Amino acid sequence: DIIVLATVILFDCWTITTTTSMAARFEVFDGLYEPFLDIQLEINRGIVWAMTKMEELSGHVTSEFELISWQALYLYFLIQIITVALTWVLIHAIFNYLWPNFSKINPAHKKWYVVANFSKAFFLGMQCFSPTWFVYSLYQYQCTPNPLLSSLGLPTFPECDYHSHPRQPLIAKWAASTYVVTDVLALFMVPKLPVTTVYHHVATSIFLLFVFHTTLEETQIGRKIYLYGFWSTFSFMVNAFLALRVLYEKRDSDRKPFPLRVFAGLSSIVYVVCCLGNWSLHLIWVADGIGNGIWEYSDYLGNCIYLALLVVLVKDDLVLMKWLIQYTFNLVAVNGKPSKIKKKQ
Repeated sequence: DIIVLATVILFDCWTITTTTSMAARFEVFDGLYEPFLDIQLEINRGIVWAMTKMEELSGHVTSEFELISWQALYLYFLIQIITVALTWVLIHAIFNYLWPNFSKINPAHKKWYVVANFSKAFFLGMQCFSPTWFVYSLYQYQCTPNPLLSSLGLPTFPECDYHSHPRQPLIAKWAASTYVVTDVLALFMVPKLPVTTVYHHVATSIFLLFVFHTTLEETQIGRKIYLYGFWSTFSFMVNAFLALRVLYEKRDSDRKPFPLRVFAGLSSIVYVVCCLGNWSLHLIWVADGIGNGIWEYSDYLGNCIYLALLVVLVKDDLVLMKWLIQYTFNLVAVNGKPSKIKKKQ
């Protein structure tokens, strides 16, 4: 997780310090990844073919590289939900039979919490280390209003052009669907989720509906949703930690295992960086839109609704961030309440 974040930061530093133009440097970067893209896009071609077939079933046929219809996206997402749900049931059974720590989890409903978090960590991690996701996310990033470089007054990416990368809309919607599928399933399969987590999952589900029904080039909100998802994907380490601490935390002791505290500390660092990246760029977008008159009157209603839903995500982020920091310093008891352990212990 940290390696992926470092790669993004180093790429930004590379483009800033070089005398070569940003456009030329981005072309070099694209060229370096081209062999990996060719291999992985062949794998993804099966997904593209399946989605195209679904599109034909929906009665709306276009080229496989054009924006796919919302009917086909819904069908694709439904197949994702069914497949992942069955996989969760299978993993639950296997873990319960082969993994003693898992079978001993008490209360038993937390087993689904572990499966859900492992699943989300896997899906997000898979995307982070996917050359296709990484490169197309950079393409998407250059199309996002107020990206980091332009916000700092530094050389920016080449001008955004969706037609230069025709696969981008399809890959972006596929990535969004993969990100949200575990959130939707958790609402139905994981008992007793915290209220803030429920609100978070509902908000991401609403965002996915919006993404399915919009085109990237037509709305700032759609591009901002992808920006939030881009940063949030890097925090897959957090979900892995949430699962592992249920498995290896001693239920009869307030003292947290040292390896888990180290893992919590690393996770909190990554999470803080991701959240600050998200929040700062959104604040710049709002300040630029209102202060510099970039937003038109017709933009205000939609943007305000989006920001209101975003507050739900931010609130959940803050709760989790605080909890991770407290866990790192052994300030959280097993039951989730502040620990009364003295420092000398």
